[in-house]
Amino acid sequence: MQEEILIINGCGYATILPAAALVEHRELSAGRRVRSLLTPRREVLSVLREAANNPELRRLYMVGLGLDLVKAGGEKDQQSPDAVLAGLHERGVEVFWFLNWAVSKDNRARCEDFLQLTGNPGEPLIQAVLRGLQATEADRALASRVQAAADSPESNELFRVVGFICRVIKTMPQLGERAIHDYMSYLRKGGELTEHLQKCRTVYRSFGRREIKGKSLRMEELRNLICRVAQHDDIRVMVLGETGTGKESVATHLHLNSQRWDKPMLSYNCASSNPGLMESAFRGYCKGAFTGAIRDRQGIFEQANGGTLFLDEVADLPLEAQGTLLRVLEEKRIARMGDHKEITVDVRLITATNKNLRQLADQGLFRRDLLFRLQEFTVKTLPLRCTPDDIPTIADFIWRTRRGYPLPETACSVLMGYSWPGNTRELASFLKYTEVCGAEDWEEALRCYLAMNSWEETPTEVSGTPEPSLPDNLQQAIAQHCRNVLNRCGGNISRAAADLGIQRNTLKKYLRLQ
Repeated sequence: MQEEILIINGCGYATILPAAALVEHRELSAGRRVRSLLTPRREVLSVLREAANNPELRRLYMVGLGLDLVKAGGEKDQQSPDAVLAGLHERGVEVFWFLNWAVSKDNRARCEDFLQLTGNPGEPLIQAVLRGLQATEADRALASRVQAAADSPESNELFRVVGFICRVIKTMPQLGERAIHDYMSYLRKGGELTEHLQKCRTVYRSFGRREIKGKSLRMEELRNLICRVAQHDDIRVMVLGETGTGKESVATHLHLNSQRWDKPMLSYNCASSNPGLMESAFRGYCKGAFTGAIRDRQGIFEQANGGTLFLDEVADLPLEAQGTLLRVLEEKRIARMGDHKEITVDVRLITATNKNLRQLADQGLFRRDLLFRLQEFTVKTLPLRCTPDDIPTIADFIWRTRRGYPLPETACSVLMGYSWPGNTRELASFLKYTEVCGAEDWEEALRCYLAMNSWEETPTEVSGTPEPSLPDNLQQAIAQHCRNVLNRCGGNISRAAADLGIQRNTLKKYLRLQ
């Protein structure tokens, strides 16, 4: 029976996997079977419990994980992480723990039975591994090559790629394990990219900014729900939620946790197109099919064939386009405009809206038969006011993406003290505002930002500006009123349409009259 080796890597910093690459090299060279996992702190306990149930496990390496794992889950009893490790040690499993900081006396006393190796304060992790493995000159030469490869910009991106794949694609953990192994191989071989790692990098570049952040219980439940429904490829999902709550991010996670993860995903905003052109957008057209069709063009279903199609703001579909969509869903075939040849399409359809489609159906504005076909399963996003503990995590992700360093701790309590009715979009807007005006005092910065974005009307007697007179033409008067409401809403068409009680397309029609 071949011995199995498990390497559990922390997620904290980019020096972990270069160090783990040396451990993996040592074990693979000895002909052992190796599994490498990139494990967030909250998942360490479940991974250790799984390891305890593996009779083939002979050696366990923990690289870049802190000693204080009780906070990672479990109480100080037989189910705690340190107790699981002690049980593995008693069973004869060798446990190696590589750190690059000091071990306190309290922790050492608690973990002495199975704490084999630790680094010294300030010692690079890769050096701790070399010392712990009693490295030969060949090992040290390999470490130098690994370190050189790890310092490259490409390596830094690949480290983020591996982390993204492991965190997001939870329904297929083998993809993350393979990505970790390929990245370690890339480091040892001086820059040789495998096809799988290239594919993972393409996915990261397309969807890396769409990762759902947050550590709260409700956010974790949302991610688990997404993973469950993502595996049922024949079920159409509708994502409901307020503006700025990450409906497209949910669609992205649904796509990535399905078997279509490496196929195309196309997003289409139903409110952004001319209603008269919706049929051509869905079906595509051939050259000469109508005036202006100067070349063949694929429709969105054909472009997304084999993958996922995300229709955002589906409530704004005109009734004619709803009929076209219904036919495509029923027949799973399309014919380009100007062509009689039908094409079979295999698409996972995900839709999203912030409107009540059942009310629209009662008003005759949305086809009820289409609604039932689209809403086979519903996922509801969470506004920030419902998960205030996640606000610092989400804000830190936005801040790091733009500035490259962590969000100041002084900002967290201020950000959590506001309800953010515009959700993540409003939060991102405020963080951009601080780039211009600075944020030495976060409370003052937020107060100024909210004052700047207040859309309350100024009384004419205060401003001294007379109210503009309405034109005699009724249509022009309606158009001018729509423009005034739109200006009060800061140019947000969805909010203005909601205030006016009309559809977005109707508002756009009136705006074109001016």
